[in-house]
Amino acid sequence: MDVWILAGQSNMQGFARLPDESPSHPCVWNYSMQGRWELACDPLHRLWESRMRVHSSLMRAAGQGEGKTNEQMAQEEDRTRRIGVGPGLAFGVALNEATGRSVGLLPCAHGGTSLELWSPHRKSMGDASLYGAMIETVRACARPIQGVLWYQGESDCVPDLADTYAVRLEEFIRELRKDLGEPDLPFIAVQLGRVVDAALNQPDHCWDTVRDALGKLPGRVPRSAVTSAVDLSLDDAIHLDTRSQKRLGVRLAALAAQFARGQEPRTPRLVSAVKRVDPDGRCEIVMDFDNVEGGWKEGSDIPGFVLYRLGQSGFASTQIARARSEGSGGRIHALLTNCPDEPLAIAYGIGKNPVCRLVDHKDRPLCAFMPVAVSQG
Repeated sequence: MDVWILAGQSNMQGFARLPDESPSHPCVWNYSMQGRWELACDPLHRLWESRMRVHSSLMRAAGQGEGKTNEQMAQEEDRTRRIGVGPGLAFGVALNEATGRSVGLLPCAHGGTSLELWSPHRKSMGDASLYGAMIETVRACARPIQGVLWYQGESDCVPDLADTYAVRLEEFIRELRKDLGEPDLPFIAVQLGRVVDAALNQPDHCWDTVRDALGKLPGRVPRSAVTSAVDLSLDDAIHLDTRSQKRLGVRLAALAAQFARGQEPRTPRLVSAVKRVDPDGRCEIVMDFDNVEGGWKEGSDIPGFVLYRLGQSGFASTQIARARSEGSGGRIHALLTNCPDEPLAIAYGIGKNPVCRLVDHKDRPLCAFMPVAVSQG
Protein backbone atom coordinates (compact mmCIF):
# COMPACT_ATOMS: atom_id res chain seq x y z
CA MET A 1 0.00 0.00 0.00
CA ASP A 2 1.39 3.41 -1.02
CA VAL A 3 0.77 5.75 1.92
CA TRP A 4 0.57 9.54 1.55
CA ILE A 5 0.35 12.21 4.24
CA LEU A 6 -2.40 14.83 3.85
CA ALA A 7 -1.18 18.02 5.55
CA GLY A 8 -2.07 21.70 5.59
CA GLN A 9 -5.13 23.74 6.44
CA SER A 10 -8.82 23.86 5.57
CA ASN A 11 -8.73 23.14 1.83
CA MET A 12 -6.73 19.97 2.53
CA GLN A 13 -8.90 19.11 5.51
CA GLY A 14 -11.93 19.48 3.23
CA PHE A 15 -14.61 22.16 3.40
CA ALA A 16 -16.56 21.32 0.25
CA ARG A 17 -20.14 20.07 0.45
CA LEU A 18 -20.59 16.37 1.08
CA PRO A 19 -22.60 14.44 -1.53
CA ASP A 20 -25.72 12.56 -0.47
CA GLU A 21 -23.64 9.39 -0.62
CA SER A 22 -19.88 9.14 -0.21
CA PRO A 23 -18.92 5.73 -1.62
CA SER A 24 -15.64 4.10 -0.65
CA HIS A 25 -13.18 2.44 -3.00
CA PRO A 26 -11.87 -1.08 -2.38
CA CYS A 27 -8.24 -0.02 -2.97
CA VAL A 28 -8.18 3.31 -1.10
CA TRP A 29 -7.71 3.23 2.66
CA ASN A 30 -7.76 5.89 5.34
CA TYR A 31 -5.90 5.78 8.64
CA SER A 32 -8.71 7.25 10.71
CA MET A 33 -8.01 9.92 13.28
CA GLN A 34 -8.94 7.31 15.86
CA GLY A 35 -5.96 5.26 14.67
CA ARG A 36 -7.55 2.48 12.59
CA TRP A 37 -7.20 1.53 8.93
CA GLU A 38 -10.58 1.65 7.18
CA LEU A 39 -11.88 2.05 3.65
CA ALA A 40 -11.68 5.75 2.81
CA CYS A 41 -14.81 7.86 2.47
CA ASP A 42 -15.38 11.57 3.00
CA PRO A 43 -14.90 13.24 5.35
CA LEU A 44 -11.40 11.89 5.94
CA HIS A 45 -10.61 14.44 8.65
CA ARG A 46 -12.83 13.90 11.71
CA LEU A 47 -10.99 16.21 14.05
CA TRP A 48 -13.10 15.73 17.19
CA GLU A 49 -12.44 11.99 16.98
CA SER A 50 -8.67 12.43 16.80
CA ARG A 51 -6.41 10.66 19.29
CA MET A 52 -3.98 13.56 18.86
CA ARG A 53 -4.47 16.31 21.43
CA VAL A 54 -3.61 19.15 19.09
CA HIS A 55 -6.84 19.01 17.08
CA SER A 56 -9.30 19.34 19.96
CA SER A 57 -7.08 21.92 21.68
CA LEU A 58 -6.98 24.11 18.56
CA MET A 59 -10.75 23.91 18.16
CA ARG A 60 -11.36 24.72 21.80
CA ALA A 61 -8.96 27.66 21.54
CA ALA A 62 -11.19 28.88 18.69
CA GLY A 63 -14.23 28.76 21.00
CA GLN A 64 -15.73 25.45 19.89
CA GLY A 65 -17.03 22.67 22.10
CA GLU A 66 -17.59 24.67 25.27
CA GLY A 67 -19.18 22.56 28.01
CA LYS A 68 -19.03 19.35 25.94
CA THR A 69 -16.61 16.45 25.75
CA ASN A 70 -14.74 15.54 22.59
CA GLU A 71 -17.00 12.48 22.24
CA GLN A 72 -20.13 14.63 22.46
CA MET A 73 -18.76 17.06 19.88
CA ALA A 74 -17.84 14.18 17.56
CA GLN A 75 -21.37 12.76 17.80
CA GLU A 76 -22.94 16.16 17.26
CA GLU A 77 -20.74 16.87 14.25
CA ASP A 78 -21.52 13.48 12.77
CA ARG A 79 -25.25 14.24 12.94
CA THR A 80 -25.04 17.76 11.51
CA ARG A 81 -22.05 17.54 9.14
CA ARG A 82 -22.69 19.01 5.67
CA ILE A 83 -19.13 19.70 4.52
CA GLY A 84 -15.94 17.67 4.47
CA VAL A 85 -14.77 16.92 0.92
CA GLY A 86 -11.07 17.52 0.31
CA PRO A 87 -8.76 16.27 -2.45
CA GLY A 88 -7.67 13.12 -0.60
CA LEU A 89 -10.22 10.54 -1.74
CA ALA A 90 -10.12 11.59 -5.40
CA PHE A 91 -6.33 11.52 -5.18
CA GLY A 92 -6.37 7.97 -3.85
CA VAL A 93 -8.76 6.69 -6.51
CA ALA A 94 -6.84 8.33 -9.37
CA LEU A 95 -3.46 7.15 -8.06
CA ASN A 96 -4.75 3.58 -7.75
CA GLU A 97 -5.98 3.74 -11.34
CA ALA A 98 -2.59 5.03 -12.50
CA THR A 99 -0.37 2.58 -10.60
CA GLY A 100 -2.58 -0.42 -9.84
CA ARG A 101 -1.48 -0.27 -6.20
CA SER A 102 -3.60 0.25 -3.10
CA VAL A 103 -3.36 3.74 -1.61
CA GLY A 104 -3.35 4.71 2.06
CA LEU A 105 -4.17 8.21 3.29
CA LEU A 106 -2.97 9.77 6.55
CA PRO A 107 -5.22 12.77 7.37
CA CYS A 108 -3.21 15.32 9.39
CA ALA A 109 -4.55 18.70 8.20
CA HIS A 110 -6.29 21.30 10.35
CA GLY A 111 -8.17 24.36 9.10
CA GLY A 112 -6.91 27.87 9.81
CA THR A 113 -3.39 26.83 10.75
CA SER A 114 -0.27 28.84 9.91
CA LEU A 115 3.06 27.37 8.90
CA GLU A 116 4.35 28.33 12.35
CA LEU A 117 1.86 25.90 13.90
CA TRP A 118 3.40 23.21 11.67
CA SER A 119 6.94 24.14 12.68
CA PRO A 120 9.41 21.27 13.30
CA HIS A 121 10.58 23.28 16.30
CA ARG A 122 7.37 22.16 18.03
CA LYS A 123 8.24 18.47 17.66
CA SER A 124 9.11 18.15 21.35
CA MET A 125 5.45 18.93 22.17
CA GLY A 126 4.49 15.54 20.73
CA ASP A 127 0.84 15.19 19.78
CA ALA A 128 0.10 18.60 21.28
CA SER A 129 1.61 20.10 18.10
CA LEU A 130 0.62 19.56 14.47
CA TYR A 131 4.14 18.53 13.50
CA GLY A 132 4.50 16.14 16.44
CA ALA A 133 1.05 14.67 15.82
CA MET A 134 1.94 14.08 12.17
CA ILE A 135 5.14 12.26 13.12
CA GLU A 136 3.29 10.13 15.68
CA THR A 137 0.59 9.29 13.11
CA VAL A 138 3.23 8.10 10.66
CA ARG A 139 4.81 5.86 13.29
CA ALA A 140 1.45 4.50 14.45
CA CYS A 141 0.22 3.56 10.97
CA ALA A 142 3.14 1.11 10.63
CA ARG A 143 3.55 1.59 6.88
CA PRO A 144 6.33 3.20 4.83
CA ILE A 145 5.45 6.66 3.52
CA GLN A 146 5.50 7.39 -0.20
CA GLY A 147 5.08 11.15 -0.01
CA VAL A 148 3.36 14.27 1.32
CA LEU A 149 0.49 16.31 -0.09
CA TRP A 150 0.58 19.91 1.16
CA TYR A 151 -2.15 22.56 0.79
CA GLN A 152 -1.39 25.42 3.18
CA GLY A 153 -0.45 29.08 3.08
CA GLU A 154 -3.63 31.13 3.31
CA SER A 155 -2.93 31.92 6.98
CA ASP A 156 0.56 33.16 6.05
CA CYS A 157 -0.66 35.76 3.53
CA VAL A 158 0.11 38.66 5.88
CA PRO A 159 3.04 41.12 5.77
CA ASP A 160 4.97 39.62 8.69
CA LEU A 161 4.88 36.08 7.31
CA ALA A 162 4.58 36.08 3.51
CA ASP A 163 8.14 37.20 2.77
CA THR A 164 9.65 34.36 4.80
CA TYR A 165 7.22 31.65 3.68
CA ALA A 166 9.58 30.12 1.09
CA VAL A 167 12.48 29.74 3.55
CA ARG A 168 10.26 28.36 6.31
CA LEU A 169 8.59 25.85 3.99
CA GLU A 170 11.98 24.59 2.82
CA GLU A 171 12.99 24.09 6.45
CA PHE A 172 9.75 22.21 7.12
CA ILE A 173 10.39 19.84 4.20
CA ARG A 174 14.03 19.32 5.15
CA GLU A 175 13.25 18.52 8.80
CA LEU A 176 10.29 16.30 7.96
CA ARG A 177 12.41 14.21 5.59
CA LYS A 178 15.11 13.96 8.26
CA ASP A 179 12.67 12.92 11.00
CA LEU A 180 11.08 10.29 8.76
CA GLY A 181 14.47 9.01 7.59
CA GLU A 182 13.48 9.64 3.96
CA PRO A 183 15.81 12.25 2.42
CA ASP A 184 14.18 11.89 -1.01
CA LEU A 185 10.55 11.76 0.16
CA PRO A 186 8.33 13.29 -2.58
CA PHE A 187 6.59 16.50 -1.53
CA ILE A 188 3.70 17.78 -3.65
CA ALA A 189 2.30 21.24 -2.91
CA VAL A 190 -0.81 23.08 -4.07
CA GLN A 191 -0.46 26.69 -5.16
CA LEU A 192 -3.16 28.68 -3.36
CA GLY A 193 -6.56 29.20 -4.92
CA ARG A 194 -8.60 32.40 -4.94
CA VAL A 195 -10.16 34.37 -2.11
CA VAL A 196 -13.12 36.72 -2.60
CA ASP A 197 -13.69 37.91 0.98
CA ALA A 198 -13.40 41.71 0.94
CA ALA A 199 -13.37 41.74 4.75
CA LEU A 200 -10.22 39.62 4.83
CA ASN A 201 -7.54 42.19 5.63
CA GLN A 202 -4.69 40.63 3.68
CA PRO A 203 -2.87 42.64 0.99
CA ASP A 204 -2.86 41.26 -2.54
CA HIS A 205 0.95 41.24 -2.70
CA CYS A 206 1.08 38.79 0.22
CA TRP A 207 -1.03 36.29 -1.72
CA ASP A 208 1.24 36.80 -4.73
CA THR A 209 4.33 36.22 -2.59
CA VAL A 210 3.07 32.97 -1.05
CA ARG A 211 1.74 31.70 -4.39
CA ASP A 212 5.13 32.48 -5.96
CA ALA A 213 6.96 30.63 -3.18
CA LEU A 214 4.82 27.55 -3.78
CA GLY A 215 5.04 27.81 -7.57
CA LYS A 216 8.85 27.94 -7.50
CA LEU A 217 9.23 25.11 -4.98
CA PRO A 218 10.37 22.47 -7.54
CA GLY A 219 13.23 24.73 -8.61
CA ARG A 220 14.49 25.03 -5.03
CA VAL A 221 13.74 21.66 -3.42
CA PRO A 222 14.63 18.35 -5.10
CA ARG A 223 11.91 15.72 -5.33
CA SER A 224 9.15 18.28 -5.02
CA ALA A 225 6.31 19.21 -7.37
CA VAL A 226 3.46 21.70 -7.49
CA THR A 227 0.06 22.08 -9.08
CA SER A 228 -2.26 25.06 -8.82
CA ALA A 229 -5.77 25.71 -7.55
CA VAL A 230 -5.86 29.29 -8.85
CA ASP A 231 -8.19 28.32 -11.72
CA LEU A 232 -10.64 26.30 -9.61
CA SER A 233 -14.11 27.35 -8.44
CA LEU A 234 -15.18 28.02 -4.86
CA ASP A 235 -17.95 26.97 -2.48
CA ASP A 236 -17.60 30.11 -0.38
CA ALA A 237 -15.13 32.96 -0.03
CA ILE A 238 -12.02 30.77 0.14
CA HIS A 239 -12.83 27.03 0.00
CA LEU A 240 -12.85 24.93 -3.16
CA ASP A 241 -16.16 23.37 -4.15
CA THR A 242 -16.70 19.63 -4.41
CA ARG A 243 -16.04 19.35 -8.15
CA SER A 244 -12.85 21.40 -7.83
CA GLN A 245 -11.60 19.28 -4.95
CA LYS A 246 -11.99 16.19 -7.10
CA ARG A 247 -10.15 17.85 -10.00
CA LEU A 248 -7.39 18.86 -7.61
CA GLY A 249 -7.10 15.30 -6.28
CA VAL A 250 -6.65 13.96 -9.83
CA ARG A 251 -4.00 16.62 -10.55
CA LEU A 252 -2.09 15.63 -7.41
CA ALA A 253 -2.35 11.94 -8.33
CA ALA A 254 -0.86 12.59 -11.77
CA LEU A 255 2.24 14.09 -10.13
CA ALA A 256 2.42 11.28 -7.54
CA ALA A 257 2.22 8.69 -10.33
CA GLN A 258 5.20 10.29 -12.05
CA PHE A 259 7.19 9.99 -8.83
CA ALA A 260 6.08 6.34 -8.57
CA ARG A 261 7.44 5.68 -12.07
CA GLY A 262 10.78 7.20 -11.12
CA GLN A 263 10.18 10.34 -13.17
CA GLU A 264 10.56 13.98 -12.24
CA PRO A 265 7.06 15.48 -12.47
CA ARG A 266 6.67 18.11 -15.16
CA THR A 267 3.99 20.78 -15.32
CA PRO A 268 3.44 23.69 -17.75
CA ARG A 269 5.90 26.55 -17.31
CA LEU A 270 6.88 29.71 -19.15
CA VAL A 271 10.08 29.41 -21.21
CA SER A 272 10.20 32.79 -22.97
CA ALA A 273 8.21 35.98 -23.61
CA VAL A 274 9.14 38.12 -26.61
CA LYS A 275 7.62 41.39 -27.88
CA ARG A 276 7.15 41.44 -31.63
CA VAL A 277 5.61 43.73 -34.25
CA ASP A 278 3.80 42.09 -37.15
CA PRO A 279 3.85 43.43 -40.76
CA ASP A 280 0.63 45.40 -40.08
CA GLY A 281 2.27 47.23 -37.20
CA ARG A 282 0.39 45.43 -34.45
CA CYS A 283 2.35 44.66 -31.33
CA GLU A 284 2.12 41.36 -29.48
CA ILE A 285 3.92 39.32 -26.86
CA VAL A 286 4.65 35.74 -27.90
CA MET A 287 4.95 33.37 -24.95
CA ASP A 288 6.31 29.86 -25.27
CA PHE A 289 5.65 27.22 -22.62
CA ASP A 290 6.94 23.69 -22.23
CA ASN A 291 5.40 20.57 -20.66
CA VAL A 292 2.03 21.39 -22.27
CA GLU A 293 0.25 18.14 -23.10
CA GLY A 294 -1.80 18.36 -26.29
CA GLY A 295 -1.82 22.16 -26.28
CA TRP A 296 -3.89 24.56 -24.22
CA LYS A 297 -7.61 23.85 -23.87
CA GLU A 298 -8.39 27.57 -23.86
CA GLY A 299 -8.33 28.63 -27.51
CA SER A 300 -8.96 32.37 -27.46
CA ASP A 301 -9.57 35.26 -25.08
CA ILE A 302 -7.39 33.75 -22.36
CA PRO A 303 -7.63 35.79 -19.14
CA GLY A 304 -5.15 36.11 -16.31
CA PHE A 305 -2.11 37.77 -17.90
CA VAL A 306 -1.09 41.26 -16.72
CA LEU A 307 1.61 43.68 -17.97
CA TYR A 308 3.94 45.66 -15.71
CA ARG A 309 6.68 48.22 -16.28
CA LEU A 310 9.93 46.29 -16.01
CA GLY A 311 11.89 47.18 -12.90
CA GLN A 312 9.26 49.64 -11.68
CA SER A 313 6.12 49.47 -9.62
CA GLY A 314 2.73 49.74 -11.27
CA PHE A 315 1.05 48.46 -14.40
CA ALA A 316 2.35 49.20 -17.88
CA SER A 317 0.76 51.97 -19.94
CA THR A 318 -0.32 49.41 -22.51
CA GLN A 319 -2.72 46.52 -21.89
CA ILE A 320 -3.46 43.11 -23.33
CA ALA A 321 -6.37 43.31 -25.75
CA ARG A 322 -6.59 39.57 -26.31
CA ALA A 323 -4.58 36.45 -25.62
CA ARG A 324 -5.00 33.26 -27.65
CA SER A 325 -3.27 29.93 -28.00
CA GLU A 326 -1.84 28.54 -31.19
CA GLY A 327 -2.29 24.97 -32.41
CA SER A 328 -1.39 21.97 -30.31
CA GLY A 329 1.82 23.46 -28.93
CA GLY A 330 2.40 25.65 -25.91
CA ARG A 331 2.52 29.04 -27.61
CA ILE A 332 0.29 31.96 -26.63
CA HIS A 333 -0.02 35.27 -28.50
CA ALA A 334 -0.99 38.32 -26.39
CA LEU A 335 -2.11 41.21 -28.60
CA LEU A 336 -1.34 44.64 -27.08
CA THR A 337 -3.47 47.78 -27.26
CA ASN A 338 -0.44 49.77 -28.46
CA CYS A 339 3.29 49.30 -28.98
CA PRO A 340 5.12 50.92 -26.07
CA ASP A 341 8.81 51.79 -25.94
CA GLU A 342 9.05 51.07 -22.21
CA PRO A 343 10.48 47.68 -21.12
CA LEU A 344 7.73 45.29 -20.09
CA ALA A 345 7.22 42.38 -17.72
CA ILE A 346 4.34 39.91 -17.84
CA ALA A 347 2.67 38.06 -14.96
CA TYR A 348 -0.14 35.54 -14.55
CA GLY A 349 -2.68 35.00 -11.79
CA ILE A 350 -1.90 38.15 -9.80
CA GLY A 351 -4.01 39.27 -6.81
CA LYS A 352 -6.32 37.55 -4.37
CA ASN A 353 -9.06 36.87 -6.91
CA PRO A 354 -7.56 36.54 -10.40
CA VAL A 355 -9.49 35.16 -13.35
CA CYS A 356 -7.50 32.16 -14.59
CA ARG A 357 -8.60 29.26 -16.78
CA LEU A 358 -5.47 28.06 -18.54
CA VAL A 359 -5.02 24.26 -18.49
CA ASP A 360 -3.64 21.80 -21.00
CA HIS A 361 -5.52 18.82 -22.39
CA LYS A 362 -4.63 16.73 -19.33
CA ASP A 363 -6.13 19.40 -17.04
CA ARG A 364 -2.70 20.50 -15.84
CA PRO A 365 -2.93 24.21 -14.93
CA LEU A 366 -0.44 26.95 -15.50
CA CYS A 367 0.78 28.08 -12.08
CA ALA A 368 0.49 31.76 -11.25
CA PHE A 369 3.79 33.61 -11.63
CA MET A 370 5.19 37.01 -10.73
CA PRO A 371 6.34 39.51 -13.41
CA VAL A 372 8.88 38.07 -15.88
CA ALA A 373 10.88 40.30 -18.24
CA VAL A 374 9.69 40.49 -21.85
CA SER A 375 12.55 40.52 -24.33
CA GLN A 376 12.60 42.47 -27.60
CA GLY A 377 12.02 40.41 -30.75
